[in-house]
Amino acid sequence: MKVVIDTSVLIDILRGVEHPLNLIKNLMRENELFISGITEAEIFSGKDLEKKERRQKVLEVLSIFQKINPTNEIFQKAGEFRRKYNTSLPDSIIAATAYYLNAEILTKNEKDFSKIKEVRLLRL
Repeated sequence: MKVVIDTSVLIDILRGVEHPLNLIKNLMRENELFISGITEAEIFSGKDLEKKERRQKVLEVLSIFQKINPTNEIFQKAGEFRRKYNTSLPDSIIAATAYYLNAEILTKNEKDFSKIKEVRLLRL
């Protein structure tokens, strides 16, 4: 199975929250794990990444996942999702990434992603 990891999950992992970290470890055994390039941008927008040690920790965590940079097809599908479901642009890009990979999305943000009928969610 393919799983796209949402930004909300990565933030918890970087904060040291145990449950999502254990879930990721379990998922890694039998699944392909991905992040969208937009997730990396969202993570790197945090003020604490000005610190070299924190930046290094983030890079280590992100290196666990395969990064998918949005293509024109993903951007177009994201625009469709945003227009159709009134979701944020970052969430729409993450959903479109999952759609094109035929992957599930692991998220804490069920409220927004559950609007998008074309994708499947894994609940945290």
